[in-house]
Amino acid sequence: MDYYSLISVIVILFFLLWDTWLWKQKRAFIPVFGVLMGFHNYPDISGKWTADYSSSYNYEDDNDKYCNFGIGQVEIRQTYSSIFINGQFGESSKFESFAATLKQKENGSWFLVYSYRNNPIDPKLKGSPSGGMHEGFCYLEIENGQLDGYYANDENRKTRGKLSLTR
Repeated sequence: MDYYSLISVIVILFFLLWDTWLWKQKRAFIPVFGVLMGFHNYPDISGKWTADYSSSYNYEDDNDKYCNFGIGQVEIRQTYSSIFINGQFGESSKFESFAATLKQKENGSWFLVYSYRNNPIDPKLKGSPSGGMHEGFCYLEIENGQLDGYYANDENRKTRGKLSLTR
């Protein structure tokens, strides 16, 4: 093995180790090393979460409040280079992300943004305009170990709501 091949193997192994595990380590020199190398110090949001949501599906215009509430389960799988989110809300639907990213604000706080596709579980809802497959967008701010924000759906569904994820 020549010198360049050895260096290439070392760099690839380091990247794989960093991407899957090392970036999550928040002790000793690792966070400082990451910053010095130009890496972001992403928060680790991987794991299982409980989702509390409110939806405009039922909305009281007179009182300006959401009347549809529910609980779901969300799983976030995260490496340094990618995020995948999937979950289920009650017995009605499952969703999965098709694009997701973490961004940092100027004040140093982080937020998660993702696009998702929601598929109904109940066969009766699959073709329904109000309960069928739809796509949407979600914005969640990360603060104190919790993710809070909102979501909005596509032109077919036309609903929006608030979402809170806790471990």
